[in-house]
Amino acid sequence: MRRWNGWGDDSNSYPVKPAAREFIERMLGPGTSLPEAALDSVLSQVPPSRLPEHPLVNVTALERVRHARGQSLPDWLAMRSGEFGV
Repeated sequence: MRRWNGWGDDSNSYPVKPAAREFIERMLGPGTSLPEAALDSVLSQVPPSRLPEHPLVNVTALERVRHARGQSLPDWLAMRSGEFGV
């Protein structure tokens, strides 16, 4: 299943090889991880939908969060930190 807050699929993992990590750190410096927002925390901040109910429209908080942003790097970073502009 597609990750709710980033690229890829939860069932796939592609660890960075030690040589690649060393190269990246040498070129860019050591990285610092951004805090990662928990899905439950983000869902609790989603306001009720203003759309009228319709059998073909899913307005659950989870579905709205999954489609709230695109797949650009700024969107991905915002999703990881829980920033959805709500």
